This record gives sequence, C-alpha cells and structure tokens, in this order.
Amino acid sequence: MNEVLTDKMMIRSYGLLFLLLTACLLTHAAESSPKGKPGARNVATPYHYAQQPDSSLQAKLDQLATSVEIGNNCTYRGSVRITELGKPGGNVFAEIEFCKHGEDCYYHYGPTELFNSDGFYVYISHERKSVFVTRQKRIDVPPVADAAMLDSWTKRGKYTISKTQKGPVATISLVNEKHPVCREYAIGYNSSDGKVKYIHTTLASKTEPLNRQKGTVIDMEILNWSNAADLKKYPGWHDVIAIRNGRIELLEKYKNYKLISPLTRS
Repeated sequence: MNEVLTDKMMIRSYGLLFLLLTACLLTHAAESSPKGKPGARNVATPYHYAQQPDSSLQAKLDQLATSVEIGNNCTYRGSVRITELGKPGGNVFAEIEFCKHGEDCYYHYGPTELFNSDGFYVYISHERKSVFVTRQKRIDVPPVADAAMLDSWTKRGKYTISKTQKGPVATISLVNEKHPVCREYAIGYNSSDGKVKYIHTTLASKTEPLNRQKGTVIDMEILNWSNAADLKKYPGWHDVIAIRNGRIELLEKYKNYKLISPLTRS
C-alpha cells in the first residue's frame, strides 16, 4: 500500500553515507593528483518527516539507514554501480573495501587505494601508476545539504513510500518521479536478520530534471558491514613506501610507479 508523504516535515539527512564517503575520499584523491579525475558526484539523501501516513515503514527506513551510518569504527565491503541515463559509455562499476578506525582508514575503490594512518596519507592510482604521499589528513564525511536546502527540495513535490518483498529480501522505497533532485531512494534488506543488502537511488539530471530518460542511477551492494574495525587485516602505507635517511622511497613492488609528494626533498 502506497502512502503520500506530506510537505510539512522536519528533515534529517541519512543513509548513503558510504557513498558520501566515496565522494569525499575521491575528491581528496583528485585534489592530490595533478591529473586527478574530478571527485564523485555527491548524492542527495532522502529525508525524515515529522508527520507520516505510515509511521511503521518510515521508522523501519530510519532504522535501516542508521544501521549503516559511518561511526568511529566501520568496515564495509561491496560494490557500486553508477549508470548515467542517456549517456552511453558514462557508466561506472567498482568494487569497494573500506575500514575506518578513529582517524585512520584504508580505502580501496576499483583501481585506486588510499592509506590514511600513522602520520601519512598515501593515494595509489594503479591505472596511472602513480603514488601520492603527504601528511595524514583529517577526512570528514560532510552532509550533502543543510536542512534549509533539503526543505526547499521536498516542498516542490511529494513522495510515496512502499514496501515490496522478493524472496528473502524486502525493499522500502521512496518515489517521486517528478522530483527535481532525487526521484527514488530504496533500501533492500534481509527479512530474517534485518541486514541491509543494497541501497538504490535515482537522481534527476542537473540540466534536465524533468526528463525521466536522463539522470543518474546509483546501486550500492553491501556484502559486509560492521561497526567494528581491524586495520591490521588490511595493507598499510608501510607496504608501499619506506622512509630512508629522511627520504620517501617506493618499495620494489611499486618501482615502476611515479612518486608525487610535497614531502620529497630534491
């Protein structure tokens, strides 16, 4: 049964935080590399409403989104598929592995790796065969938009909320095909253990928001998600570089890669 969500609401951004993290880390990496690709597009998250026709569905959606929020410790493994509607050749698929413990983290996104721990920030592009090294950074996951901005979006239209079941996986969806920013947001989860299996979102085209044949579809598969973290199970910058006589040097495995670093002495 579909229910129409009212326009009067209090707004809270949630869910897809790991997509935001992806965008954040890729942006940092792009800024670090002289020929870096632009950072991934930030994703608009759906909203929490103060008044809802179906409180049980909305409460479940909140609970599912909260279960995959990135906290002080987090481990995630899965993949992301980004489909650009109406743009042949613009699609992206990448496997993702991420582990965060406090301010330290390891991040593997497709052909790139990032190590941010023990005083160093090391970004590897296996496609370009380059290694960028600088001091460890503080990497935050910023909100996509503040409440006022989200409020302006949601007041332009209404969402319907529904639940479907396919085998062991249940899906709760928010849909508004005419929304100028986010047309659909859905979370799929295992009915037996309540674990999130995937997150699906459809964003409207920036230039033609009312054209349903254009836009961006993002599908995030979650193979493993945990609020625990053990960075010792993952590679570290010590597996990439060595500090010898105050100089940064690439290890033998990366001898054919180009070292880029503002810390390197001439």
